[in-house]
Amino acid sequence: MKREPIYAALAERILQLNAEPYLLGIETIGRDWKTWASVTNQPAVFVVPVKEDAVYQQGLPIKWRIHAEIWVYVKSTPSKAGVQVLNPILDALESILTPAVETTPASAFTNTLDGAVFRCTISGPVEISAGFLGDQTVARVPVEILAI
Repeated sequence: MKREPIYAALAERILQLNAEPYLLGIETIGRDWKTWASVTNQPAVFVVPVKEDAVYQQGLPIKWRIHAEIWVYVKSTPSKAGVQVLNPILDALESILTPAVETTPASAFTNTLDGAVFRCTISGPVEISAGFLGDQTVARVPVEILAI
């Protein structure tokens, strides 16, 4: 497994938030996690590696389960609560990480990061802090990647 191409492919996929059909105007997209207090240009999205689990069976290559997180920071506005700004971003993340392009029934709704991995998907609880941090809303989206 080559890690950098995998994380780069995931970050490249996140850039689609600013492309058609989403056009979300994410001001900051990066791979170097920062605290929300230090990010003045919001909305902001960061892709962060968290953990890698290896499974070895004799005679087979190591199988990797990579755990990453996508952190999303948004501020409320006078006319919208932070969660109202956040929800379209979460919807778009789900869409770009779970493409609906079906090639065969077995690969339906499977995101391979353009062939870099076997699967990349949102997996686990999405944690949202809406209203607990004043005008700041934060979401942590867990991503699971399977690779060899």
